[in-house]
Amino acid sequence: MTEQQNGPGRCRFFLKIALSVDGCTGSNRARRNCIKPSNAQRRPANVAIATLLTSPHAQQRVPSGSPVPSSSSLGPADNMGKCGKGTGSFGLRHTKSHTLCRRCGRRSFHIQKSTCGSCGYPAAKIRKYNWSVKAIGRKTTGTGRMRHLKLVHRRFKNGFREGTAAKKQA
Repeated sequence: MTEQQNGPGRCRFFLKIALSVDGCTGSNRARRNCIKPSNAQRRPANVAIATLLTSPHAQQRVPSGSPVPSSSSLGPADNMGKCGKGTGSFGLRHTKSHTLCRRCGRRSFHIQKSTCGSCGYPAAKIRKYNWSVKAIGRKTTGTGRMRHLKLVHRRFKNGFREGTAAKKQA
């Protein structure tokens, strides 16, 4: 048995076995789009590998005494659905591009660009665009505590009087 047959070529051989057991062969796109056989038609992977290893052709390629790969390390289940942009790839996302902004408090401050995507910090002017009326309404006066402005409104109703006592109500 040569080194090449004992090395990477053997792994490719087992991968082809697992893919053919699953009912799909070829590229990733072909495996995703193929119609899988029902459970009644599909043979378990370990039974198919055992039958292939006992065939005379497999005995020539695989040396005796070499470990048989487990069914968990074979086939399309090996990439755990992480080859696309969808559900499987979301588990790989563990780096943060945005952090909390010290001006608006939202998680919109881009770490590498050092700018907030929501309020525009560290720019002096607050980020605001008229093409997004709903976003302006979320950030406008009256949506927060208005610690000072509500006192001004009360004083305005009374004519901004100072140094006088309130009239007693009868």
